[in-house]
Amino acid sequence: MFKENKDVDISNFIKELKEKPLTNLTKKEKITIKDSNDWNNIVEALYWIRNNLFHGHKLPNNKRDQKLVEIGYNLLSGFNDYLIRMNNE
Repeated sequence: MFKENKDVDISNFIKELKEKPLTNLTKKEKITIKDSNDWNNIVEALYWIRNNLFHGHKLPNNKRDQKLVEIGYNLLSGFNDYLIRMNNE
């Protein structure tokens, strides 16, 4: 089973998004994640973070933006490692 990267506490990611939800700047929608099993919304949030980063809506000097991008990177990196391990077994 996939285990999150030891450098990432997914509960802090969920808490951060509950306190201040992400906004889809195109659709003007907000996303909420119910819990660590809510993978549909976790993946959607990571996609929104990626879009905001690549389309210039994440700022390098904004601490929250830094935190969200770092968490997203670490979650996806850990998931990629899991997929590679599963493929090699």
